[in-house]
Amino acid sequence: MTTNAPRIIGFPSVYIQGPGAIGRLRTELAQGLGVTSAIVVTDPIVAHLFTAAATLQTPDNDVTLHVLQFGGECTEREVERLRTDAAPIHAGAVVGAGGGKALDVSKAVAQKLGVPLIIVPTAASSDAPTSRLIALYDEHHKIVAVPTLKRNPDMVIVDTTVIAQAPRRLFIAGIGDALTKRYEVSRARDAGILNYFGGKGTELSLLLAEHAYATLRRDTAEALAALFLLCCVATIRHSFTLPGAVVLSVFLTPGVVAVLVAAVSVWALP
Repeated sequence: MTTNAPRIIGFPSVYIQGPGAIGRLRTELAQGLGVTSAIVVTDPIVAHLFTAAATLQTPDNDVTLHVLQFGGECTEREVERLRTDAAPIHAGAVVGAGGGKALDVSKAVAQKLGVPLIIVPTAASSDAPTSRLIALYDEHHKIVAVPTLKRNPDMVIVDTTVIAQAPRRLFIAGIGDALTKRYEVSRARDAGILNYFGGKGTELSLLLAEHAYATLRRDTAEALAALFLLCCVATIRHSFTLPGAVVLSVFLTPGVVAVLVAAVSVWALP
C-alpha cells in the first residue's frame, strides 16, 4: 500500500442516458466530437440499430456511419482484423456498441487508430462501458492481457429503451454485478488498495456504490416484474402489430428506470 498516493477517480467526458438516446448519436458525433465519419463496431444482434441510423435522414446527414460487425471474441486477431478494415476509411471516431466484449474490442480499435471513442451499451450486464480497461482473450477464452486506454471513453450513450429490451438474464446479471460494488469499493478502501489509476479511491466512489445498492434494493422487484410484463406484451405486440412506443411507454416505469440508473452509475467507478 502507498499511504501518500493521491485519490483518483475517472469518468467519461460526457454521459447521456434516456429512452431514445441512441437517436442522438450522429448529432453528438458532429457537434460533440466534430467528426464527419465514424466506425461503428457492433455485436451482430444489434447491428440493425446502426445500419438504420446510417441511412436515417437527420440534420447531421453529413456524418457517415460505417458499420463493422464484431466477430464474437476480444482477441488480438479480432482487433487487428477490425483495425485493418477500419484504417482505409479514415474515420474520425470509433463507436462501440453491444455487450462487454464488443465494447472492449472497440476500445482497442480506437486506441490503435488514435481516434475518440463513443460507447453505446445495449445491455446492463457489463461494467465495461465507462471503464478504460480492455480485457483481451486468446482463442481459448483465456484472459491474456488487460491493457488500458489513456483515458476513459470520450462519450457514453445509454438508450434505456434498448437496455430494457435486452434479454432478462442480462439485466439480472447487471443487477448482481452492481450490488457487489458496494462491497468491492468499501473493502478496497479499507485495505488501501490502489485503483487502475494508481491512486486511492475517492469518497465519491463509495457514495456512488452505496446509492446504487440502495436503489437496487428498493426498486429491483418492481423493475423485474415490469420487464416480465414487457416480455409478455412484446409477444402480444408481435401478434397484433401494436406500435413499440406504446408498449414501452407503459412498461418503462420509474422503478425500471431507477434500476437502470443504478446499474450504469457504478460503471463510473475506477
